[in-house]
Amino acid sequence: MADPVEVGPDRMGPDQVGADQVLVDGRRLTIVHVLNDVEDLGNGINNSTVELACAQRALGHDVVVASAGGGQVALLERYGVRHVVLVQERTPASLLGARRRWASLVRSLRPDVVHVHNLTGAVLAGAGLRRPYVLIATLHLEEKKGVGAMALADRVIAFHDAARLRSLVPGRGDRQLDVLRQGILGGARSAADDASVPDVQHPAVVTVCGMYEHKGVYDLLQAFEAVLAEVPAAHLYYVGGGPDRDELQRRVDATSYADHVHVVGFHPRPAPWLRAADVFVLASRREVAALVLAEARSFGLAPVATRAGGIPTLVEHDRSGLLSEPGDVEALGGHIVAMLTDEDLAKRLSSSAAEGLDDLTIRRFAVDVLGVYGEALAQRQGAVATASR
Repeated sequence: MADPVEVGPDRMGPDQVGADQVLVDGRRLTIVHVLNDVEDLGNGINNSTVELACAQRALGHDVVVASAGGGQVALLERYGVRHVVLVQERTPASLLGARRRWASLVRSLRPDVVHVHNLTGAVLAGAGLRRPYVLIATLHLEEKKGVGAMALADRVIAFHDAARLRSLVPGRGDRQLDVLRQGILGGARSAADDASVPDVQHPAVVTVCGMYEHKGVYDLLQAFEAVLAEVPAAHLYYVGGGPDRDELQRRVDATSYADHVHVVGFHPRPAPWLRAADVFVLASRREVAALVLAEARSFGLAPVATRAGGIPTLVEHDRSGLLSEPGDVEALGGHIVAMLTDEDLAKRLSSSAAEGLDDLTIRRFAVDVLGVYGEALAQRQGAVATASR
């Protein structure tokens, strides 16, 4: 595959901090992001939050990330984002310590905006404390359990399906739930990619995801049997780690085509595998916003994916890729076969997939998020003015 499509000025570096400022009502904000950790283990919440924090810093704001730490602290600091330790383990003693630590951080950092990306952080920053900041929460997960904590926030950001998500967040009306299109291209993590290409056998069908059942890893294995019936030379590569990896390997070993399926494990950056792929697949049964699809498109790959969650906001069926219903193994296999055997279709979709990438940049997404902050700050200011009359 070709190198990724450049997305112009949205590719940023540490030397560009503040070079293209986007202030909020003329203000440079102090923003604190709260999440569990910043480990570099393929966690989409961690990766997207790190990218957002770095992009906001590049846009001219003072940005802090509060978490238990991890492998991406160095990347944050390289881009001028400060990391502070905030352990949020769900034990009474740990939570009491976290509460004290949070109060101390608020006094020292004096944030304008606190943006939480986990449920514990939402409770920590939103309950039982007089807030000198606006509280923004991102709904990264779809499970109903615990999502009510997000109702503590002044605004909730989601990535798709506003009507259904409102039912998961009690008390959030149209003005409190902001559905944004996520972006990732041109960010700090992609700037750290190497230019290597793994040694694969072609045609190579590649998926990059966590090894979870809800990512459709078993559906893809089943669909690949039909692919081999039409394209006997094809090989399938699973790139990622997770709790279902051992079970997936067991199922692979039980097939008659195990020598064509490779469970290669976790890789911190998808770019080398996207370079190697002839077809990229994401077979998710449940998904919020799979940003690897945008990355695949930047490499000229038209993804084969499902219509789960926010995937249709990143891939348009029969234009920038092929989509099927979650769990429809027959359709999934048919789409992979089509991409491998119909040269005209593959060229048309690949060409279209490489278009419109400016709308999938981290800078565009970061500007949209700053817009949410601005509305929340104005709303709070208006409420304070009304109360003082």
